[in-house]
Amino acid sequence: MTKYFTHYRTNEEWEDEQKFSEPEGVLNHACSKKFRYMGISKGDWIFIVTILKGKLFLGGKIVVDRICKNRTEAQKIFGCDVDKLSDRNNNQEHLIGESTELGMCSIHVALDMIKELRFFKIEKGRPVITSKLLKLVFEKDKYGSDTDKLDRQTLRGLSGLRQLTEESALLLNNLLEEGYKLSNQNNTTLNNKVVEANQPEQDPPWVRDELILILNLYFQHSQDNLTQNHPKIIEVSEILNSLSIHPESSDQATLRSPGDIYMQLRNFQRFELNDEQSELKSSNSLEEKIWIELSVNKENLNNLAKLIITSGYLNSPQVNVVDEEEEFPEGKIAYREHRRRERNRKLVKKAKQARKSRDGYLRCEVCNFDFHKAYGDVGEDYIECHHTKPVSQLKPHDKTTIRDLALVCANCHRMLHRKRPWLHPLELKEIIRQVQSSSHQ
Repeated sequence: MTKYFTHYRTNEEWEDEQKFSEPEGVLNHACSKKFRYMGISKGDWIFIVTILKGKLFLGGKIVVDRICKNRTEAQKIFGCDVDKLSDRNNNQEHLIGESTELGMCSIHVALDMIKELRFFKIEKGRPVITSKLLKLVFEKDKYGSDTDKLDRQTLRGLSGLRQLTEESALLLNNLLEEGYKLSNQNNTTLNNKVVEANQPEQDPPWVRDELILILNLYFQHSQDNLTQNHPKIIEVSEILNSLSIHPESSDQATLRSPGDIYMQLRNFQRFELNDEQSELKSSNSLEEKIWIELSVNKENLNNLAKLIITSGYLNSPQVNVVDEEEEFPEGKIAYREHRRRERNRKLVKKAKQARKSRDGYLRCEVCNFDFHKAYGDVGEDYIECHHTKPVSQLKPHDKTTIRDLALVCANCHRMLHRKRPWLHPLELKEIIRQVQSSSHQ
């Protein structure tokens, strides 16, 4: 499982490496006393960073190949002179990166991106998974307010090492790729150059529909060794990019990459670990809320995921979003499918006719509100329909019948939707009776 770290360099070290991009002109070496202690291993990513005059700069990325126990062992691998490797006392571990042709660079990390970076908390010298991820700290002015200058101490961590979240690592990696792309377009090298690379466009926030499909993937393949290139991850990426949820995005067809899906799977893995350790006590993010709401019933989750995929909203124009959609725990697409069933004109007409033929009037099945009595002719034959079968229990090709519809007023309709699992109209009717009974005592 890949881990991600920043390795802070002092300004002096940064200047030295700008000269050498050690060794042999490429960035594939670092030294520290704490690589093994921090759990760094083959395949992990190390981002080289520094702070110059309060600004954060990204120097490059090393993908770990091996860790040598001292300088002597590293020299044998590189076959280079002592002066090209730091650690004159021969008492540090030396990290060797995978083969690369990329050298040291200086890419300025914009303030907006800095505010998005998150690090794991360090307790007793080790990074720990916590729902309260740490941010970088800014220097204070004389009034105690944050300035736009970073406090370099926040990046020093343990021997200059801080563990990043995967989301933060992907932000830095995208910025680095943008910088190298810029140098290729200009036919220049990034070595010894300060680059104001275009900050990658921020993807829109994740929504429930997307996270529900990813959570279902997590449980359906929890025993598999899923990598970013696994066919199932690629399949979910293609499905999400077919959903018309983010029409404002300029790259809708490639918006959610397999790497993005993999990142969210790792988030859910973290929540499961915290559940086992009884640490997930509050929901601070949409991912956590969905985990708490939907992970307890995997069958309903699977039904809901199938409904999202097959409900007919793939490759369809975006439907106007309303407040109620945003509140719907099963997501926008499931909400629209639910409303489509409730608003089936032919079926709703049959349900109203059947009820009026039987009772001679239309009243709310819960509170007995009669629109005709309250509003006269303008309220005649008006009543809303509530689909009584919860969305999470719907199968993609289920047929809705009159027996699935309850005739209710608008207020009761909203109350029926508020609780999970949904209240049955008879349950809400009993709640009203109890409230009224207690008010008369």
